[in-house]
Amino acid sequence: MAILIRTAPSAPLPPPSVAIGAPTVDTAEQVYISSLALLKMLKHGRAGVPMEVMGLMLGEFVDDYTIRVYDVFAMPQSGTGVSVEAVDPVFQADMLYMLKQTGRPEMVVGWYHSHPGFGCWLSRVDINTQQSFEALSKRAIAVVIDPIQSVKGKVVIDAFRLINPNTLILRQEPRQVTSNLGHLREPSIQALCHGLNRLYYSININYRKNELEQKMLLNLNKKTWMDGLTLENYSEHCKLNENSLEDEENLTKEELAIKRMGNQDPKRHLEENVEKLMLLLIQLILERTILKNGGPLEESDEETVIDVPIADTAEQVLISSLALMKMLKHGRAGVPMEVMGLMLGEFIDDYTVRVVDVFAIPQIGTGVSVEAVDSVFQADMLQMLKQTGRPEMVVGWYHSHPGFGCWLSNIDINTQQSFEALSKRAIAVVIDPIQSVRGKVVIDAFRLINPDIILTKQESRQVTSNLGHLRKACKKALVHGLNLHYYSICINYRKNELEQKMLLNLHKKTWMDCLTLTKYSEQSKFNDDTVQEMLKLMKNYKKSLEDEEMLTPEQLAIRHIGSQDPKRHLEQKVDTLMSSNIVQCLGAMLDTVAETLVRTCGLREKPAHPKLGLNDTIPTTVSSTVRGPPESP
Repeated sequence: MAILIRTAPSAPLPPPSVAIGAPTVDTAEQVYISSLALLKMLKHGRAGVPMEVMGLMLGEFVDDYTIRVYDVFAMPQSGTGVSVEAVDPVFQADMLYMLKQTGRPEMVVGWYHSHPGFGCWLSRVDINTQQSFEALSKRAIAVVIDPIQSVKGKVVIDAFRLINPNTLILRQEPRQVTSNLGHLREPSIQALCHGLNRLYYSININYRKNELEQKMLLNLNKKTWMDGLTLENYSEHCKLNENSLEDEENLTKEELAIKRMGNQDPKRHLEENVEKLMLLLIQLILERTILKNGGPLEESDEETVIDVPIADTAEQVLISSLALMKMLKHGRAGVPMEVMGLMLGEFIDDYTVRVVDVFAIPQIGTGVSVEAVDSVFQADMLQMLKQTGRPEMVVGWYHSHPGFGCWLSNIDINTQQSFEALSKRAIAVVIDPIQSVRGKVVIDAFRLINPDIILTKQESRQVTSNLGHLRKACKKALVHGLNLHYYSICINYRKNELEQKMLLNLHKKTWMDCLTLTKYSEQSKFNDDTVQEMLKLMKNYKKSLEDEEMLTPEQLAIRHIGSQDPKRHLEQKVDTLMSSNIVQCLGAMLDTVAETLVRTCGLREKPAHPKLGLNDTIPTTVSSTVRGPPESP
């Protein structure tokens, strides 16, 4: 953040006698950004990576040389990886009007946008945007923030304002200042190449926090009581114990008695950790002694490693029930062609990816490959989802392999490379809608392996889980590059209470389903087919009885393993035939019973009307719902 310093004023210099000892007014212009505004700009910029984002800054012009920024908010925009532009000119006025209604009288003091990974400077598009802001207010500023280069303790940010072309012609400084802050930090070469000090100049940024902001920042990453259970290294404990012993030499007995109240006692914790270590060493020595008594250990034997608990780093993908059902339905609807779509969710931590929902995208698919055809559809769809309160981000993509298993082809690998270019943790899910049956879904998730890791012969990801050994990879996937070009990720399905209720009510039947009658032609055909199958089963059952006379009890026990049992299937056919015909006959009788009730009660059928009251009744509800056979003449 560089500030230009006027070396020579435009007016003639005063006599030296006047300047000596006279106080000079500090005219160094600076911008004060609140902690809330800085956090929101950083969060907005990181959420938009790798695209640029922009927004407006609210605050006030304190005096001619001070600008204070209290808050910021995002605005509708059209951004790419190298530029960003506003698309809704009315949004600013509407937003300010709503803020005034909530008691927020701040005005717009400028705008901000992000440069993800390439420093702070103004491009041609940014200069045009700044000109439109300075046309409304000459003191408006443009703040540029780099969310990728910003790390803990250092925020890469700068503020700019355009230089008047008339000033350049007269070779004057853009602003008369007495501050030397511009010499404290040298501007970057990239900013100088893009017009710094020629088309625009930099303004100093300060961060002043009031008492409330200090409390907010202190509680932002405040630790809980559980953090005290985390153990440190033994070297750190020993060092802490030595420092504690040195401090105790200068304390009185009363001070020593209350020194450990509310604090960690390093001596006691060190004793506990040493006790655990000694128990492990004693157990190891006993095991080696027993082995030596049974047979001497060879000198070439490897050193035994102490078994200590290791954090589980196994990465997994959590797919919701809704997303899984939509992927299955989409895949089966596209058979025999492949289909594809995007997955929405979040990256919970470094080893967990949660998929909440999916949606299809425009595509060109064949029986062996699928490709997306509309690159703008994804951004438009996410924008519409955000308007409906869906803040999920794209965590990967899915596509189907109808009938030939789960693996990635060369086209799939190229598609996955484009997704990993946007997010390194993006995943590719492959589902087989044909091989998937009730109780078993053929699905797998993949991520590409870095070629540099293959050259160094290292594992694609260090894990401590043994889930990879529970499911053996198929030969077809190994032939197509599994564990060579890409690796598999474990998939889990966790359901909350609402998802469990949804699945229980998915194919739930009601009491009205038993009153639904099939057509008499279909019922007659079903009866004929069932009777024909029963005849075949009866012949097989008769033959089975004749064969059983020559078998031993052991052979009878395993006779029908792996083959059809004609007796059991015959019982099932009889049960199905009798139950369906009984339901059909009883349902057909309901129409006659309803007509009899109407005649007995002296009621007549009322015409259906959309404005029936609560006391209005239609006595022929069953008759209108269930149609029985026509009455005999």
